[in-house]
This record gives sequence, C-alpha cells and structure tokens, in this order.
Amino acid sequence: MAPIRGVITHHEFVAYLEGHVDRHRLPVRTGVAVEQLNREDGAYRVTTDRETLLACTVVIATGSQSRQIRPPWSTDLPTAVRQVDSPAYRDPWTTS
Repeated sequence: MAPIRGVITHHEFVAYLEGHVDRHRLPVRTGVAVEQLNREDGAYRVTTDRETLLACTVVIATGSQSRQIRPPWSTDLPTAVRQVDSPAYRDPWTTS
C-alpha cells in the first residue's frame, strides 16, 4: 500500500497503520498497561500487565493523527530521551 496523502478518514488511517505493521512484521502491543520502563545494559526493560519485554527502542505515542499532545510528565524525562512530535517525524533514522 502506498503512503496515503491528503485528507483521510479515521478508518483509512487505522487501515494504513495496520497494513504498515503487518508488512514490516512490527512487534506492536496494544491494549497493554506499562507498569515500569527501565534502561538496562543498553536496552529497555518494559514491564507490562501481561509480560516483560526487552527492546532496543521504545515508542510512546500520545495524541491523535492530527493533534500532537505531550503529557505534562514529558518535561521530567532526561534530555537523552529523544522526543519527536508528529510534524517533525520522517523516519527512525533521521529524527534528531
């Protein structure tokens, strides 16, 4: 599926994201409560209400497809944690 351009409906946007996840076999978790997130030996240990995972990268997504929202606690994150708002995001290799 080619990237969607212009105005799209909620359902089209969801279908686009689901297709992207399927095509790239991304290990996305939804409907899971994260209880703890720690940096450990160069990786992240993510403890959820269902399992514990180790990851090289963690994405915390807030807001909606058309409105970025940074939670108040985001100002408390260390400066080493890269925060990217949706208008500035291009791909995982060129964000800064």
